[in-house]
Amino acid sequence: MNEHGVSEVEAVKFCWEEISRAWKDIAEECQKPTPLPVTLTERVLNFARSINVIYENGDGYTHSHLLKEHIDSLLADPVPL
Repeated sequence: MNEHGVSEVEAVKFCWEEISRAWKDIAEECQKPTPLPVTLTERVLNFARSINVIYENGDGYTHSHLLKEHIDSLLADPVPL
């Protein structure tokens, strides 16, 4: 913000736009053939997804109470397969 002289709102908007572009890039790359095992690429993608969930509504890593509903829904009320 200081480096470019923008407000916090503008900086946050820019960050969300970058995240959106990154997800589009990830989705595009996942469609291409790769010599890597699918299990490896799935794990990397799932890690990216989990980071997105952890930080989408604030710093869920530092303030873990923000993730309580997600954790409850996964562990206490799992979706039957």
